[in-house]
Amino acid sequence: MNATSLFVAIVLLLPTYASAQYEVELSSTLVKHELVLRNYYIDRHLEYDSDGKLISKGSPGFGPTDGLVYVQQVQLKPDKLILTGNHPVPVHDKATGARRLLDVGNSVTVEISLPPNQPASQSVPPLLNLVFVKQSELEQMKCSTEEEQELQRKIPNPPDKSQLPPVTSLDQLHPSCFPRGERAYHVGRGIKLPKVISAPDPKYPKDARRAGKQGTVVLLLIVDTNGRPTTMSIIRPLGSGFDEKAIAAVSTWRFQPGKFGDQPVPVAINVEVNFRLY
Repeated sequence: MNATSLFVAIVLLLPTYASAQYEVELSSTLVKHELVLRNYYIDRHLEYDSDGKLISKGSPGFGPTDGLVYVQQVQLKPDKLILTGNHPVPVHDKATGARRLLDVGNSVTVEISLPPNQPASQSVPPLLNLVFVKQSELEQMKCSTEEEQELQRKIPNPPDKSQLPPVTSLDQLHPSCFPRGERAYHVGRGIKLPKVISAPDPKYPKDARRAGKQGTVVLLLIVDTNGRPTTMSIIRPLGSGFDEKAIAAVSTWRFQPGKFGDQPVPVAINVEVNFRLY
């Protein structure tokens, strides 16, 4: 190979090398980090064009927890950025108030087309800001310290408002703030409990059945104004596969939404999922 051919080969390889280097940089920034999709889409495969517009099916969710993506892999191709990860569920330690994320098997793939003839290092950052909520925006949604402390008190023992008189306006009630900023009311003072319409039983974990294990998983969730369970977290875990099966089952439940008068409102409730051997 003469000097001219070598120079041409190097020039041709430079974009590939730069792309590979940028993929490494993106991976170090995004992998094992949480991102939140704009519109809080609940779909598990989303595709966007090079202007950051959704071109696949998209079902908006209730809040940031619905749109959560825990990134596990970044792939940077010449025409596309592909992020793969999972939609985890928070597990709360009521003794310490600590929170961890549980992978319940809900995989997520986000594909973003890249504009031609433009370095990925220039096109990707603004596209990520169009597809995902900026960190500064998420910070503005978060609960105040006082709201977080109030929720921690309510998690194991929802407030009993049955003895308090009903109010005449929602403005007189103070909804609870969930960790990512969602807000929902508690039953009482005119807020009516959501009613279960459909509640398929959970599947029993095979290993737990063979080991003769049983117990109850307790979930904290919001029933949104469409009667869909959302913003789920585990406040009494069992382990041994029970937690994942409980989340999978309750995700399919449907409710008549809670109401204030005739107006549907988001309502926070605790749900017990029982696993018993007979």
